[in-house]
Amino acid sequence: MLFSSLILLASAPPLIETVPCKDCPPPAPEKVIAPLHLEPATEIYQPYFRCYSDKLSANPEFGSKESAKARATLVAAREGCATLRISADTEMDRMLASKEIYGDGRAIEALRETFRQRGGVIFMYMTASANGVRDKYLATMSAATGIGDK
Repeated sequence: MLFSSLILLASAPPLIETVPCKDCPPPAPEKVIAPLHLEPATEIYQPYFRCYSDKLSANPEFGSKESAKARATLVAAREGCATLRISADTEMDRMLASKEIYGDGRAIEALRETFRQRGGVIFMYMTASANGVRDKYLATMSAATGIGDK
């Protein structure tokens, strides 16, 4: 339940939306998974998230502050769990397509990608924290994305 609540928060659209230029229309609000559907969506991705977490933390380069090594570690974990990710994506697409509110095609794909990415980050952060390796996870993510340096 806590995991679903955190994903709900991560899925929420930004509170303040900025307009990129004076003559541009405001961006369309981002579509998010309805709270009622968060639990099944989370269950769909649990095996992939766990696999990714296990592969990432087992990699000897996990915790690296060197960007190339950190990115390689993330890619290796992703590739090591590709079958589970594809399976979860397919199941998620089916689940979303069965609900009229999500539309179809590209809308479902964008919603799935956003959920997997945000949900994965939350899962990894919570798992790394629970396993006592949060600092290694944050170091890897910071080095891979360059976000922590700014």
